[in-house]
Amino acid sequence: MAEKTIIPITRLCIVLFQSDFEPQCHVFRTKQLRKPRPCHLCHQAVIKQASCCRVCKYICHKTCEDKGHFPG
Repeated sequence: MAEKTIIPITRLCIVLFQSDFEPQCHVFRTKQLRKPRPCHLCHQAVIKQASCCRVCKYICHKTCEDKGHFPG
């Protein structure tokens, strides 16, 4: 008799949705920062105000936003 494998529901959902995954473009919003964070593009410190992607949390300077990495 074949052995049954029990898969937790959270893992099952991840497997089902991975095949349907399509890369999305960044959706930036302005975010106020409490402490300096590195820009994901130029690696310089972003102080006080940054552009942050709502989809993947990519953080960069407002000036780096147009030059940034776009998935897809």
